[in-house]
Amino acid sequence: MKVLLLLFTITVASAIKRFDGEQVLRIFPKDERQLQELVKLEMTEARLDFWKRPGGLSRPVDVRVPKDLLTHMKKLLGNTGIQYTVMIDDLQQLINNQTSTLKGDIFDEYNNYEELQNFAHEYPSLTTLFNIGSTYEGRDIKAIRVGAPGTNKVAVFLEGQIHSREWIVSATLLYNIKFLLEDYGLVEHITELMNKVDFYFVPVTNPDGYIYTMNHVSYRFICAKGGSSNYPCADTYHGPRAFSEVETQSLSEWVKAKGQNIKAYLAVHSYSQLWMSPYGWTSEVPKDYDDLQSLAKKAVSALAAVHGTKFDHGSIPRLLYIASGGSIDWAYNVAGIKYSYAIELRDTGRYGFILPADQIEPSAEEFYAALKVVAEHIAKEFST
Repeated sequence: MKVLLLLFTITVASAIKRFDGEQVLRIFPKDERQLQELVKLEMTEARLDFWKRPGGLSRPVDVRVPKDLLTHMKKLLGNTGIQYTVMIDDLQQLINNQTSTLKGDIFDEYNNYEELQNFAHEYPSLTTLFNIGSTYEGRDIKAIRVGAPGTNKVAVFLEGQIHSREWIVSATLLYNIKFLLEDYGLVEHITELMNKVDFYFVPVTNPDGYIYTMNHVSYRFICAKGGSSNYPCADTYHGPRAFSEVETQSLSEWVKAKGQNIKAYLAVHSYSQLWMSPYGWTSEVPKDYDDLQSLAKKAVSALAAVHGTKFDHGSIPRLLYIASGGSIDWAYNVAGIKYSYAIELRDTGRYGFILPADQIEPSAEEFYAALKVVAEHIAKEFST
């Protein structure tokens, strides 16, 4: 067990990129011409890092701009009449502030998984660690089952951090593992829930990308029909074909093998505070849309009750834009998992992907409230 848990540890690459003087701009397109200017810019200027892509006139666009492009970028926006604000004035300073204010508790820091070893030793009857496959670079993709012993139990599957820079995702999921294990036997409704439901966590689905900040993956169901790019250097590159990466191949094969038990699939991302349902590839909605939205509404209500954090819910195109190649379309249509959601955690853009570590615990607490709602619902609907 110790060997398996130690394999959860992920070390950060020794070469550390700095972002001194880089800014994140929030841009507000006011008409279709301005929106298309931003779309063109995203496709032609590879050095710009679009944290929030151009998706509609009602949605701001967040862009990380290298220091040597700032003057040119701001002049370009000014010449085209596109309004913007500086969301992050100095990205490196924000990173420095984040890393200098850690609390000391390992769960309140990013990039640390060693504590899982202690919890698994403490709760051997409630946890099982296993591999779901290997990455392109040969790293194990580790998963952990959390739940009381039992057979043919319904399950929630949580896909975490398939996009490497969304660090709050794995931190939030690890905290939720901690919450479940500590609550079992002490909190009656959690004990009853874990007797009925298994939770399969994959805190880091893309460990290669996590280490090297690369995140180009896609799923087979309606791939490359919109909202993705055929430009290999683009953040939204869909790959040469569906399931082109071994990470998504491994994940899909494992999920299909367990498909009869998995009744909820939560693909967890950041940032934007959204709880989204299929489809992503089309503005049409699936036959279970009303049920999906009913549960989503209950989940985000429970989440908001913890710290007052507001999440919007709806289909992906209604909240963002057409986005094909996502795992929840595949999970819903191919794997047959009714309650499939893509979730964007904190925040709405003040910090973006550089969310301070002091927000890990509150993010985890509010997500835990929503997770319990989902698990209780599938236990009621599907348990025999």
